[in-house]
Amino acid sequence: MFYFNNVVPSVSQTLKGISVFFSSLYAIAEHTDVPRKMLLAYVRKLTGCNALVQSLHQLCRNERVTRNQKIAVVEGLYMLFRELLPKQGSQRGEKTIEDQDVFENSLYCWAHLINKAKDQTTEHEDFAPINLVSEDGNHFCEPVRVPGVPTVFERADVLDKIKDGIKIPNCTEEPLGECSLQRAADVEKILLSIPRSVRSYPLWIHHDKVSGHNFQVNVEWTFGSMVEGLKAFTCLNVTPPLQLKD
Repeated sequence: MFYFNNVVPSVSQTLKGISVFFSSLYAIAEHTDVPRKMLLAYVRKLTGCNALVQSLHQLCRNERVTRNQKIAVVEGLYMLFRELLPKQGSQRGEKTIEDQDVFENSLYCWAHLINKAKDQTTEHEDFAPINLVSEDGNHFCEPVRVPGVPTVFERADVLDKIKDGIKIPNCTEEPLGECSLQRAADVEKILLSIPRSVRSYPLWIHHDKVSGHNFQVNVEWTFGSMVEGLKAFTCLNVTPPLQLKD
């Protein structure tokens, strides 16, 4: 369960903060009034952290999120929220938020991000489902591609087809030889990072077209404006906050 309190942030947060953090995430993932696609595009722009946005995308689609992905969410959002909130030495002339209190202010951060994301383009927020099982329904062991075909195959299955003289539709090499098989390294990486029970994975396809700000946020607002901004997003309030489970 994603909303269990089983990940300890590298920067300790109060129990109230952890509760508010997961409550706000629940609202983001579940409430239809949240413009999630624009929001995630804006988070990607600010952070450049594809692991964070990938995990949030799966969470918002009610898809399985691994423990490592949960860690990416907790740590990534801490870094982002820390940049959004006033801290010592920020010269913003207002109250400062201590590091351990960052998650207590999650709602203000989300409201601010949603407001800023309303004009964000989503043209590059496209995900393609990657099949992780072979033709016989088993998980790939040695995923490969053949020339001219985007589909991924199990290496042993292709070798059997070559041996039996069976042609693969749309393959541009005739006859197909073992030396032409291309290792599907992208699929291998996915297989190594997720449980075997996952049979399909939503992969972001525009990694070569988008760059982020690496958590370097140009602050042009006050904490007071963030607090005021929350009033426009009543959908974010989960009352009472989710009860933490260990």
